Amino acid sequence: MSLWISLIALLWFHVASADDLTIVARSGDQVVTIDEVRQEVAYLQNTRGIRQKPTLETLQQLSQNMLTRKLIAADSLSQTLDLTPEGQFALQRARELELGQLVMTQLAQVLPDAGQQDILAKEYFLLHQAEFSQPEQRRLSHILIRVEGSDDAEALTEAKALYQQLRQTPEQFEALAKSRSADPNSAQKGGDLGFGPKSRYVPSFADVAFALKEPGQLSQPVKTQFGYHLIRLDAIKPGVMPEYEAVRDDVLQKALKAYQKNRQEQYLNNIRASGKRQLHKSSLQVLFDEFYSGLQTP
Repeated sequence: MSLWISLIALLWFHVASADDLTIVARSGDQVVTIDEVRQEVAYLQNTRGIRQKPTLETLQQLSQNMLTRKLIAADSLSQTLDLTPEGQFALQRARELELGQLVMTQLAQVLPDAGQQDILAKEYFLLHQAEFSQPEQRRLSHILIRVEGSDDAEALTEAKALYQQLRQTPEQFEALAKSRSADPNSAQKGGDLGFGPKSRYVPSFADVAFALKEPGQLSQPVKTQFGYHLIRLDAIKPGVMPEYEAVRDDVLQKALKAYQKNRQEQYLNNIRASGKRQLHKSSLQVLFDEFYSGLQTP
């Protein structure tokens, strides 16, 4: 027994006749066919990124859901004249949105051939190298003097005194970090923050830390929301730009997304530019006045 015949048997609990072999669900004159279920599966795979094959239980549920959807649609269409203005608007709006989404999805499904894809990927790589480069990383150490309450001046004075002390005896940095730093995580490691890119730190801290020139250089006190920091540069790992082939798959995915988005934007721009679009400002003024009628102008 084939998958589809099994499905029909499970749904209707009878042996299917020859005419029933293309039908998987029925209620009165509303039916769901094998071809419609195929199209539903393809639609869900394309719009939701589903790649695995559906199970028999999934096909049953899809068929039931589609039949319910058809019954609701048939019922709503039969009662269109009895719908309230709000209901008619909701029906029209849903139809327009669904069709619009369908057009956008179909535009995104049209991809260039393999040769053109490679050209697009190489162009994208050249124009967006910052997305794929490994940024410069720095190994930093710091000592944090926290501002207690509103006594900012006292914390700054302590940080400046500590800075002068370290200028005279830089070899004491680790010991002072362990005894004086208010950052418990780095203090136990002598202030060591390890290697990290500039984006790892808050801007005021990062700007100063990545302006230091040589390993061993110590910054003046730097204020952040955490307090005052003394920052020492320990080492620098220069940024690295990978070869195209090493990141080709990632580049291709981003290039194709950009291509799909560009197709959709071009379509929308063409739609917006087609015909002679008119904006009736006098009618909009009437609507505006309606919204604001009865309100006092300050």
